[in-house]
Amino acid sequence: MSEDIFIIGIILFWVAVFFIDEINKRKLMSPRGKWDILRHKIIKSRKRCESCGGIDILQLHHINPVGLGGGNESENLILLCKNCHEKSHNASFRHNSRIIDQSYGEIGFIKEKKILSAIKFGNTIEITYTNIYGLTRKRKIIPKEIYKEKGNKYIKAYCYFRNEDRVFRLSRLQIDDNVKSS
Repeated sequence: MSEDIFIIGIILFWVAVFFIDEINKRKLMSPRGKWDILRHKIIKSRKRCESCGGIDILQLHHINPVGLGGGNESENLILLCKNCHEKSHNASFRHNSRIIDQSYGEIGFIKEKKILSAIKFGNTIEITYTNIYGLTRKRKIIPKEIYKEKGNKYIKAYCYFRNEDRVFRLSRLQIDDNVKSS
């Protein structure tokens, strides 16, 4: 009888090992698992911040942002320390490396540049704006100024939808590619 229990224990052990192995394989094949493997390989091979040469808190930075069509290929990734990475995005990161405010960074810079150009030339811009309640609407605006308040950037603009001056938070808008002269 004790021999049967021993054999059953061995069988259960190997079944558990098999299932744990399968679970780990699936984790490695998930997008997150693939990203972790790629990140580990790049950090191990490059070892230093490609901007300042530092070795503390190394993070991957997309040269061409994913939001603008960039991918996770190693050619599109550079290794930066946390300080250089934050400078490249003009933002602060939480401890888990997520950007606190997406309005900054390269995409925010492009938005700001288009808005400043519209202010300079008095152009109308078509935007898609998501308010604090999550309601998204297309609008036409004439930007008048960009300002920063409590760490967020805002645009004061004439809104054709409301027929009055309105304030829009930069992180909640997308600029449509149709920029027209007014």
